[in-house]
Amino acid sequence: MDQGPDRPAFSLADDAPCTDKCLFVQGTGYRLDYRGDMQESSCKIVEYSAKLADPDASVIYAQVRMGSKDGRVEKDGWIGHKFGTARSARKLDDREWTLADPGVQLPNTGWRLFSWSLPEEVERTFGPDGWVYKRLLRIRLRGPLSITPIRLYE
Repeated sequence: MDQGPDRPAFSLADDAPCTDKCLFVQGTGYRLDYRGDMQESSCKIVEYSAKLADPDASVIYAQVRMGSKDGRVEKDGWIGHKFGTARSARKLDDREWTLADPGVQLPNTGWRLFSWSLPEEVERTFGPDGWVYKRLLRIRLRGPLSITPIRLYE
């Protein structure tokens, strides 16, 4: 997608905390999207490990479909996940929030484990305005990072 002048470089992470092949991305001018199938979109938990080269520029987004509490209206929104030393939430506009999370440090690796409960995140962000989680639409990577395969759980 619209990669801009700063094209990313993709390779395998050479210091992965697991035996799976892990993606290493250098560059900031990119958006890498993954749209799951219908079965994956019904997931409620997203889990991965990451090593963020630039905590300010490295963001992993979830685009979610939400419904009004009375079930009459739907809307889509973005929840951006950044590394932070403490958990925090910041509203950017009516369609996007940024959450900061320290994750769980993996011993002797520099990698961190992250786990999102999408229903809880929507409740924490869009929930006070009357929205509830329905399904995951896509995951987007931006910025320099190394990441393990992303796991989606029911």
